Amino acid sequence: MSSPSWIVNYNIISGALWSFVLVNTLLVAALYSGYEVFDLTSTWNTLIQCCAVVEIYNSAVGNVRSPLVTTVIQVASRLLLVIGIFTILPDSPANAHWSYITMITAWAISEIIRYYYYAVNILSEGNPPATLKWLRYNAFLILYPVGISSECTMIYNSLDEAALAVGEWYKWFLIACLAVYVPGSYSTVPDLTPLKYEQNLYASLRVHNRPYLVTKGDEMILPFRLKNAEVGDVLNFHDVTTIGSRNYTYNVSGSIDPSIFTIKAVVVEKTKKPMYVKEITKRRNRHTRHVKVKHDYTVLRVSELKLNI
Repeated sequence: MSSPSWIVNYNIISGALWSFVLVNTLLVAALYSGYEVFDLTSTWNTLIQCCAVVEIYNSAVGNVRSPLVTTVIQVASRLLLVIGIFTILPDSPANAHWSYITMITAWAISEIIRYYYYAVNILSEGNPPATLKWLRYNAFLILYPVGISSECTMIYNSLDEAALAVGEWYKWFLIACLAVYVPGSYSTVPDLTPLKYEQNLYASLRVHNRPYLVTKGDEMILPFRLKNAEVGDVLNFHDVTTIGSRNYTYNVSGSIDPSIFTIKAVVVEKTKKPMYVKEITKRRNRHTRHVKVKHDYTVLRVSELKLNI
């Protein structure tokens, strides 16, 4: 299923909004300090981050290939900060701490890269600039630890204020969130580094809900005539559940984010199987008739299978 056309505009606008967040936060932090930085930036930062609930909708209805559970965890962890800390605990000492600035900076840079990569990837039909692709799959090595450590610091520094402003139960709620925060956040990031250095990759993909296990150079025989594709056409596959090698495997319950990989196949042949006689028996009157059948089929050859990291 291809993404609707508005997804490109959504990614471009989201990238622009997070660019504003980055510039606004850094400029204010350079001119002011403490609670003043929070007071002058938190409203915009909260509103723009709350727009991320659209990500859950896109994942749920299939507009994008991101796994729903992973998307919910990522968005919920951010909302815990902007709603659970910024909004409910505006007087928390965490909001005047340096971790507020480092957290927003890490969020903004990662989102700017992510949204613009998605937009360019769609507009370029899967061929974004090498620099942007490298940033998409390598910048998180720095941004992710900075963001997670800053978020945990924000929550920890808000515990006393949570007990005073809301109640002891809210403090323990934040402690529980903190206890599962790092393990839960780690699970949202696919570690594809081992596969990056493997030579012979394989993939499990689906074509019209039919599963195929392929490697580069394999021929795929589809038991039907593939419409809107002629001999010599190059096809891109997006419905992939597993990518692996002899030593490592990465799979998900739904579909892997198509920006992570490139799998292409060339239409080699569109023909029919040899004619044969098929026997058909009607159950009601047990009448048997013989029908000559020549089934259509399409042959594809996998020409490219690689990771975009």
